[in-house]
Amino acid sequence: EAPVSGAPCGTDAERHGILAEKIRNARPRGRVSVTGGVVSSTPTRHGGSIACRVEIDDGTGTLALLFFGRGSIPGLIVGACVRVWGTALPDGTGLVIWNPRYEFVASTRT
Repeated sequence: EAPVSGAPCGTDAERHGILAEKIRNARPRGRVSVTGGVVSSTPTRHGGSIACRVEIDDGTGTLALLFFGRGSIPGLIVGACVRVWGTALPDGTGLVIWNPRYEFVASTRT
């Protein structure tokens, strides 16, 4: 049976039910796995709790990441390149992933 996500057989995206691998393709309540550069990282408050809001850009759009209980995340600074996984949720200004899984990746920019 052909993959429904359009991803090649055997990729992480297919195995984990990822629906979007580019920010422009992300939909509310859809699972995403995207790689992008950090364009902002700011402490904020959300529902009375401290949080760190990080925005990434993959060249097709921006996506917010919210890390609750922390005002900053070591290494998630402007210019860092990261891959994130999670469920995109609407947040009034676009999409956000709460407490995403992430890893640092080498930048492909020259």
